[in-house]
Amino acid sequence: MFYGVDPCLATEIHRSMEEGFRSQGEYDDTELPNCIPLVNSVASAEIARINSYFQAEDGFAHMRSAAKNQK
Repeated sequence: MFYGVDPCLATEIHRSMEEGFRSQGEYDDTELPNCIPLVNSVASAEIARINSYFQAEDGFAHMRSAAKNQK
């Protein structure tokens, strides 16, 4: 199972690795959903971070310029 990085709370994955997942009460006090979203696909775990990258001002522009340089 995979646990992905939420772009809004990028340090949460590091906290989970060091201290374990939050308790139900702690999840109630945060912006996080009241569950631990695990998936069985790397793509599904990373889709939020990938979408955030492409929506960033420099993300997609960087990809376009790289594609033009390869032609």
